[in-house]
This record gives sequence, C-alpha cells and structure tokens, in this order.
Amino acid sequence: MRIIKSITLVLLYILSVGFAHAAKIAIVIDDIGNQLSDEKLLNLNEHLTYAILPHTPYSFIFSKKAAELQRDILIHLPMQATTKNILLGPGALTEDMSKRQYQQTLIAAIEDIPYAIGINNHMGSLLTRLDKPMRWTMELLQQHNMFFLDSKTTVYSKVESIADQYGVNALHRNIFLDNVKKPNVMDIQFKRLISIAQEYGSAIAIAHPYPETYEFLRDNLPLLSSMGIELVPLSRLLPTELTINNNFIAPDSKQVVN
Repeated sequence: MRIIKSITLVLLYILSVGFAHAAKIAIVIDDIGNQLSDEKLLNLNEHLTYAILPHTPYSFIFSKKAAELQRDILIHLPMQATTKNILLGPGALTEDMSKRQYQQTLIAAIEDIPYAIGINNHMGSLLTRLDKPMRWTMELLQQHNMFFLDSKTTVYSKVESIADQYGVNALHRNIFLDNVKKPNVMDIQFKRLISIAQEYGSAIAIAHPYPETYEFLRDNLPLLSSMGIELVPLSRLLPTELTINNNFIAPDSKQVVN
C-alpha cells in the first residue's frame, strides 16, 4: 500500500512540475468596445486578455465587467499609422501633438478605462518608430505602473528599447491569429503560435472580436491542455513582476499591419 501511495505521489509531482513548466501562450482580444456583441468574448475564457478601445460606446462598461471577472485589461490605444487619411478613432495619438497634448490624451484614455494594467497600440506603424512620443508614453506608464504590449505593426518599432530605458515592462506579439478570417488559416496561425511557445517557452497572439474568431477559440482553446500548452493572462508573461493596482471594488515580428 505504501509503495502504491509513493508511486501516486511521484506521478502527481511529475505532472505538477510538467504543468508548471508547460509552454505558455497569451491571447489578446483587440478592438473591444464598439459593439455590444463583443461581450461574448469576455465570457469565453478566464485567461484571455482584453484590449479595449478608449472612448467607445462600451469601453467603460466592458472594462468594468472584465475587472469584475478578474481579467487582464489593456487600453487599445489608437496611434498614428504610416498610411495617410486612415481613421484612427477617438483618443488617437499623433506625431504633431505637443508633449502636453499627447500626455493629456493618454491620461484621458487611462481615466476612461481605469481598470487597465497596460496598453497596446491600435495601428501605430508611424508613432511606435518615433523616439519622442515613445518617451512621452513610457514616462507616463512608469508613473502609473503600467506595461506596453507592442502590437508590432512595424519592424522599426522602438517600443521595447525605449521602455527598457524607463524601466517599463514591455512585450510584443508573435502572431496575428485572424488577419484572414477563415478557419483553415486561423488553424495554421494557431499552430504557429503553439510552435513558437514550445520553442521559446511562451508566445503571444492578437485576435479580434469577429464571429469567426469567437467560434475558432471556443472550439480550440479546450484542446490546449492536452498539447501541454497553458493559456495564461498576458501579465503572467511580463519579464518582471507587475504590482497590479486593481481599482475595482467587489519571435515573429515580420507580419505587419497598420
């Protein structure tokens, strides 16, 4: 009997250690806040991370609900792209702003989504390659104990290098899951995500609140544990521990978009 118990304990230990060292992935759902239908993504999986567009019809409501559910929340901050005449949306940051205008706009976004623990860029293929606005960004993030997820919309991004100068945590996405909203293409991207995580220990995907994406994630997320993959909130992948101020009471960078 003692032998059986010992074997059982050893097996449980092996399993627990194996899971602790399982490859980890984080999936960030961008563009939350414009449509009421986005809400179903909030209920899909407790470990998904949600990037909410500031000053949109449901930005505060969804950020409050996500905080209630103890989800990781980012501000999906509109930033100027290299493509001209492209609609950025409310609260956008642009290169022609003064430091005062820029930081006031960023503070307004933080106030609109007060439960956010970090930001990521919406578009930003121009702004993220510029020193001055990235320094202004990191200065504020340092003051608010927030981190930056670089959506990596340009291979020339300076987000991580400047974040490091300010002692700000920074990450970057590895793949876009649903640039093509077809199950077979998403499946290819999903397998790439897993492959990157298995090689490097972790990987980050960005997805969007499309009906096709919802269905794909609903069907495929439950399969991860059987592959030895752990889905985690984005904050679990930060290079240094983040002290989260929760105000609620109760390496593929070549894939570029604007």
